[in-house]
Amino acid sequence: AICCQDSSSILEPAQVQALVAGAVGKMKKNTEKDLIDRIRAFQRSDKSNKKCADCIEIGPTYICLTFSTFVCTTCCGLHREFSHKIKGISVSKWTPEEIDEIERGGNAKAAEKYLARWDARDFAEPDSSDPSRCREFIRMKYVDKRWCERDGNEGSRSRRDEPRRDEPRRDEP
Repeated sequence: AICCQDSSSILEPAQVQALVAGAVGKMKKNTEKDLIDRIRAFQRSDKSNKKCADCIEIGPTYICLTFSTFVCTTCCGLHREFSHKIKGISVSKWTPEEIDEIERGGNAKAAEKYLARWDARDFAEPDSSDPSRCREFIRMKYVDKRWCERDGNEGSRSRRDEPRRDEPRRDEP
């Protein structure tokens, strides 16, 4: 028998085992393997997460926590240049909160926001074999927010949205 702090209740061995088993059961849901399994399950659940969010590379092995996106090795390094937080899926320590945030995001959600006005004719999705083009795409997509949705303060207007100098401004009579 085990005596509790206030000495008013005594737990029998079977009760202690049940309490420990319950606590261990709850902890198992958050083991490193279980957290990685959650990431992998989320990655498999959406076709867009099976490809790098920022180039055409298949099978990304990193996550950009800044945008909750799956990225390849090349783009992972480029995101780090912009001080975006990156973790390797299978080599990093994860917290349940990080996984929750990833599951609220993903490549499709990021594309909805950061590529809302993107047209491949404007700037085609780069190939990971061309890091300078990937860097430029990442800069335009996340830093300049060139293709963000217009409503709200997310994106800046592109030059083609500006009136020509010889045309009257839209707000002028």
